[in-house]
Amino acid sequence: MKRLTLLALTLPLAWAAAQPMSEDETLRILDQIAARRADGAVQSDFREEKKLAMMEKPVVETGTLAFLAPNKFRREVPGKSLTVCDGETLWMYYPVYKEAEKYALSSNKALRESLTAMTSGLGLRDLAKNYTVKAERDADGYTIELTPRSRAMRGSVQAITLEIGADLKARRMVLVSGPGESSTITFSNERKAALSPDDFSFQPPSGVTVSEPLGR
Repeated sequence: MKRLTLLALTLPLAWAAAQPMSEDETLRILDQIAARRADGAVQSDFREEKKLAMMEKPVVETGTLAFLAPNKFRREVPGKSLTVCDGETLWMYYPVYKEAEKYALSSNKALRESLTAMTSGLGLRDLAKNYTVKAERDADGYTIELTPRSRAMRGSVQAITLEIGADLKARRMVLVSGPGESSTITFSNERKAALSPDDFSFQPPSGVTVSEPLGR
């Protein structure tokens, strides 16, 4: 009887343990998740904890993040910053200082590769082209590990780990950019958003100083 009781207790634990997924299973889940993000914009609340090698304490920010497939995103930290990308130009706006920075992606490969890594992680479409993909499944959902294939992309992002719930909504993303440097983004309240492509472009307000740090 004791043996049966012990077996009954351990079976749920074995079932709950993460199970590696085959390549076909992984691609099927990725396609399902990508399909959810292909039909209009998706918006989530987020909390980001960024660890930098030169800083003793992590930098923490909260706000909203919106994504429109395949490569448009909008990240807003209320009262502090707005980052907008339409797939060709990245804007970073700091309302308190009345300053905005403009980056042309076509002329900056490193920045372009970094943004490609992030938007690939958000959209989960055609990941196998740019990453080696490994996935595990457990009772709560899926853990997906992405390793960039190209040396150029590894210069910006060394690895990405995604945690996806059983409902196929993003829960957490961890981006490792280098030794001692990483960003952990926790998502909540993922929902469809009534945002158009125009919401992912930016026009500096009157009186804002615009700079282009990386030139053209």
